[in-house]
Amino acid sequence: MFVRKVYSLLLQISNLLETLFRVKILIIDIFKFAYSQGIIKETDIFAKLELYNFRTQHRSEIKNNPTFTKKEDIKELYKKIVSYQNNLITKYLLIFSIHTAQRQGSIIKIKWKDIDLNEKIWEIPISDMKMRKKHIIPISDVLLNYLKELFILTGDSTYIFPNSQIKSTRNKYPHISNNTVTSALRKMGISNNEQTAHGFRAMFKTICKEHQEDYNISNEFVERILAHKVENDVESAYNRALNIKEMRIITNWWSNYLEELLI
Repeated sequence: MFVRKVYSLLLQISNLLETLFRVKILIIDIFKFAYSQGIIKETDIFAKLELYNFRTQHRSEIKNNPTFTKKEDIKELYKKIVSYQNNLITKYLLIFSIHTAQRQGSIIKIKWKDIDLNEKIWEIPISDMKMRKKHIIPISDVLLNYLKELFILTGDSTYIFPNSQIKSTRNKYPHISNNTVTSALRKMGISNNEQTAHGFRAMFKTICKEHQEDYNISNEFVERILAHKVENDVESAYNRALNIKEMRIITNWWSNYLEELLI
């Protein structure tokens, strides 16, 4: 009887938190509309509400894609990544994965034509996106330098991360394998229960959340970087803003955070 009451209480709390989150989003949308119509002049009132969280990430959400979230663990991992010796192209794949926090399915298929080194942006075509919507991501200054190094190695290839074993019967794709990052992590002595390739996304989101108040990191733009849906279908149809400038602030902050771990 007691267990049932506890379970019922936890269920009510969970539902309440979800309701609070939905109400928060609705209030923020109302304030944004009022601001766009000139009804209110200040943005501080809804900016602070946007930063506020009613709950933290559940353990079950992290278990699906194990990742390091403690600073010392991330520091150790990143040091292993930048000093990876088994294969140079794999090393840059690891670097690109942790800095961009994008899905491996999109990363392994990148072509040099998808990257604008001058404008510092990466455009993922619709065909490589889970949401079937073109995704444009600003490239951080730190990652840009790594890409320039990689260009010396693979700049004459179509793909940024070409398959060096394309003629092998086991490697039929012209780009690197989807399991390359996972294999490299295991070679570094990192288990599947500690870090996965997809887990880099959870790492990025978690660290941004932990520092959002100190560095005024907008959760909305973190979600946009991750190509998560942050608006309903009607809003999406009318919203043509790319928010590159806002996202670039976050991608630069994240890359600088990682590089400072090497000091």
